[in-house]
Amino acid sequence: MKQALTTSAELFKALGHPARLQLLEALCNGERCVCDISQTLGLRQSCVSQHLAVLREAGVLTMRREGWRVFYRISQPDLITILNLAHHVQWRSVNEYSDCFENTQP
Repeated sequence: MKQALTTSAELFKALGHPARLQLLEALCNGERCVCDISQTLGLRQSCVSQHLAVLREAGVLTMRREGWRVFYRISQPDLITILNLAHHVQWRSVNEYSDCFENTQP
């Protein structure tokens, strides 16, 4: 049980950076090369590569080479579900907070 929790914590740690979440969102619709991801996100290719390496080490991504180009894809479709749930929870929390705030106004 403790090992499973440690593994889960490592996964969430890898997901716990805004740039990595952006990378995953960029990959939700399928495989992309590092140069395309870099251009889409407006980040330096070296920065993108470092974040991709963290996600790959966590088992979130797989990669393949085609000549000089390196392509990444999400290794487990359930991760897209996790991202969608995180957006849902965030949206719901914001709405509940704003409802609470509106109900306390004089």
